[in-house]
Order: sequence, then structure tokens, then C-alpha cells
Amino acid sequence: MTLQNDVYCNPANLPDLPVGMDRIYRGWQTHGYTNKPGDYREVADPEVLPFEGKYYAYMSCRQVYVSSDLVNWEYCPIEIDSPLGYAPCVTRCGKNIYITSSIRHGEKTARIYAAEHPLGPFKTLGAPKDKNGKVIEDFLDPALFTDDDGRVYLYWGYAPLGGGIYGMEVDPEHPDRGISDIVKLFELDSRNEWEHFGAHGEVTDFGWDEGCSMYKRNNVYYLQYASCGTRFPGYAIGVYMLDAPLGPVKKPATLLCRNRHGIVCGTGHGGMFTGPGGKTFQGYSVLVHRLHNFERRIGFDPVEFDENNVPHVKITDTPQSTVSGDLGLVNAAAWKSARASSSQLNTMPLLALDEVPHTAWFPEVTDDEPLFTVDLERDFEIHGIRIVWAEYNADLDNGINYAPKLYQIRFADDSGQWLDFMIDKSCNNKDLQIEFLNFAPVKARKVELKILRQNKPLIYGLSDLAVFVKPRKLYS
Repeated sequence: MTLQNDVYCNPANLPDLPVGMDRIYRGWQTHGYTNKPGDYREVADPEVLPFEGKYYAYMSCRQVYVSSDLVNWEYCPIEIDSPLGYAPCVTRCGKNIYITSSIRHGEKTARIYAAEHPLGPFKTLGAPKDKNGKVIEDFLDPALFTDDDGRVYLYWGYAPLGGGIYGMEVDPEHPDRGISDIVKLFELDSRNEWEHFGAHGEVTDFGWDEGCSMYKRNNVYYLQYASCGTRFPGYAIGVYMLDAPLGPVKKPATLLCRNRHGIVCGTGHGGMFTGPGGKTFQGYSVLVHRLHNFERRIGFDPVEFDENNVPHVKITDTPQSTVSGDLGLVNAAAWKSARASSSQLNTMPLLALDEVPHTAWFPEVTDDEPLFTVDLERDFEIHGIRIVWAEYNADLDNGINYAPKLYQIRFADDSGQWLDFMIDKSCNNKDLQIEFLNFAPVKARKVELKILRQNKPLIYGLSDLAVFVKPRKLYS
């Protein structure tokens, strides 16, 4: 059987994930569940620029990841005058690529940059200013948008009580300079339950509307925003449909995407873009929250539009085709029987199968080649595996760095016989914190993962192990 080369699985398998921004700018480590200081990784807030057949994904903490298919990604650092802050955004206007971001920690003003290629070199144009030359304060979670007529717009802001999301038209040759009045587009709307603060929306007149982004399709302008708080599983994205880039906004907003449970939850702050085959896709953040409030990953899924052009995103955590959509696979490992060669205190094997992003199984520190085995309790046609690794003791100050995970996976049939087919990553040279393995179907009941430590100091276990199968009837 020929494998499809258009299959992806969320969260995205991005290589070389960076340490969190609090670690970069404030020097903060985190205690998390390990009860000891350590480092954590973070990417979030994806904004994607299609450019000459490739997709350039800018995101908090790491710019930029590049892909030609939304399946395979490569980290390609940009050349820029100074580092970007949280929530970078990007637009193309003629020959120019413009980017900006939130104000960085410890600074008073943000900057807008320009280049002729998505990877730079980017040069500073200046701080964003209104039409009177006054520098914009509280420049958080910005968005840049170029309309079909070449006019450029800048958006920013956050909206707890008294705040709002703002926008203005800017000079296409110098987008750091406003050329229109600043318009307050919208503020917190407590009628929208997804804007209510808290894991269960327990505060109904307060929330955090932020992370705006603009997209145009069929002469409709889609101004989206994230809401309720990035650390909550109910973190969501709402969208307003406008007739013009600066409104007026017509209420009510529509809930674009939200998923409260599973490995892919807390699906907020991202943006729409035109992907393979001309389809509209949505990039979004994914909650992890195991080691830090802002420990996040990202995901991508297509946007569906109804007959009234109202958009909706079905969040996925199983293998999908960018061309044909859902492949009909399910995770047969969830909550099944598992055993391990060793386990640290309070990190039993089941925690790698509970489909919860902030739990994990860890082997004992002295276990040189940990074994983790899951029994699917029936034989299935297995099409793929997703591994979400959990690092235990990363500490860059003391030389314990992130590294490629070395491992082997083998399969046993219903009679307990090991199959000839094996996945061998003993020479893996790519640092992937999330790995999706897509292979020709193999019929098996048990899956055994052997971790090959090779006396390296980084200790890691499993936050989640998913085994994707075709559903079967019991008496087939």
C-alpha cells in the first residue's frame, strides 16, 4: 500500500522547540510537577504567511517554521535587528514583508520590521504610531492585514474591563505610521459565554479578548480573537464578520473553534490562511500546562464555511489528510492496559494513555532502557502512532539540553508473537517533542516502546502515546 504524504496529526510535530519566553527574558525556570527547578518549552500564537509555494509560520518564541505541505516542518531562523516578543504577526504588501509583535518584556515600545523575504533580513522601520506621530501604548497581540487594493491595516489590544481591540489604516510603505483615526472595533461581550473568565466560565462579566487576526474571503472580512484566558482548557476563538477592514463590527460574534478536552485542548490565539488546494486553514495554540502556565504547542485544521459564509473549525487530534480530510482513524491505546519496566513515584503508566496533556509517565532515573507496553486488547489494523514526549530534568544552565529521542517500537500479534516489522529510531537526529509516525497498516495487538538513553543526562517519558487504528467489529 502506498502511504499518503499529505497526512498530519495535531499537535504539530515541530522540530527544535525553544525554551519558554519567561525563561529567555526573565531567567525563570519552573518547578511544575517535578518539584525541582527545570526548563520548559513553548510555542504558540501561529500566524502563517503563504509565499512562493511554502508556508511560513511565525509564532511566539520561535520564528519561523517552514513547510511546503503543512505536514513536514523545518525551523529556519529569521534574520532580524532584534528578537520579537509574543504573538508575532506578518503580512505581504507588494515586494515587502512586514512583521511586528507585542512589546517585549522590559521594553516600552514595540517595533515594526520590513524585508523582501519571509526569512529576512528584516530592518526596523520604527515604533507603531498614530496619525499624529504618537507612539501606541499597550501594543499587545497585534495583527497586520493587506487588502486586495494594497491598503494596509494594523490591529492590536486586549479587552478585559475597559479595554478593547483597536485598528487603524497605516502607510503601505511605512506601516509603523498611522494614516487614519484609531477605531475601537469591539470590547468584551459578556453575552458570549466563551468569553467568560475561568475554566468553567465562572466569571461572566470579565474575560481576556486578545490575539486578533484578520482574513478576507469572498469579500467578507473575518476579524478573529481569542478569549477567556490562555491557561484554561476552554480557551477559544471567536470571529466577527465585517464588510470593511475597520468595521463597523456587527454583533454578535460567532464561536470559531474551541475544544475543552483531550490532547488538543485550549485551542485559542491563531489565524486563518490559505493552504493547500486553496483551502482555508486555521492555526491555533494548544494547551499543555504541565510545567508552566504558558507551556503550549500549536495545531492546524481546515475552516468550513456554511451557506452564509459563517466559518467553523472542527478541532482534530487524529490523523488527517490536507486533501481528503478525516481518515476515520481512532486512538485504540487510550485508557487501555499498560505496563512499564519502571515508574517514578506518582507517574504510573496509565498517565501516558489518559489523553490529558499535563500528565506523564516517567521511568526510574536508573532505568537505562525503559520499556513501555500497551495492550490494545484486540488485534487492530494500525496505521500510525503519535508520541508526545515529556522531559523530566531539562536544565540548560547545567548542561542538560534537549536532544533527539532514541527509541524502538515493535508490535505483537494476538497470539503474543512479535512481528518482523519494527520502527527503529536508534539513530534519530531530529529533536521532536511530538512525533507522528505514519506507516503502511500493520495488524497487531500489543505495541512496545523501548527508550534508548545511552547514558545521556536528559531523562524523558511519555505524556501521551496514541495508536491510531481503523475501528473494527468485535466479531469480524
